[in-house]
Amino acid sequence: MHQRIKFCLFILIGLMVNAQTTINLSGTVSNQAAKPIAGAIVTLVKQNMKDTTGADGAYKITNITSSVLPLLLPQSQTISLEKGFLEFSLINPSPVKVEIFDLKGNLLQRELLQNAQTGFYRFNIEENSRTTKLLVIRASIGRDVMMFRYLPLDNNKYILNSSVESPNPVSGKLAKITAI
Repeated sequence: MHQRIKFCLFILIGLMVNAQTTINLSGTVSNQAAKPIAGAIVTLVKQNMKDTTGADGAYKITNITSSVLPLLLPQSQTISLEKGFLEFSLINPSPVKVEIFDLKGNLLQRELLQNAQTGFYRFNIEENSRTTKLLVIRASIGRDVMMFRYLPLDNNKYILNSSVESPNPVSGKLAKITAI
């Protein structure tokens, strides 16, 4: 349930990347006797906007600006296992591979994204394994390989452990996380 909420939050943030800011300011400038002042200049200094009041002392400053935020790019290449999700961050385009094995070494599943672009990727182990037995997961970005032991428990809990393996020799269910 929490993973779905997080996913929806990521999508919402992604949609807000091209946000618009609206400034709509209006009013009347008057003296102490409540008489309108014509020709007064009203300025929003930080936005570099201004308007001059009319004969009735009224002014209106309106502006709609679009702000486009830059894409979030990873600062380092990493593979991690967090709350049942394998998370990848790629600083360069690389092949990404996830292999799930049982304790006897039998390959249960393999997901490969041959030309993964720079960015963040996520793989849900629980949705792809559907087992309650100990799994060995090998995840790789190019020649960088990580091994994880993963044991699903009742009530959406799990036990995990990781180890690093020396460098050796994603469509499918390995999905790219949208830019935040």
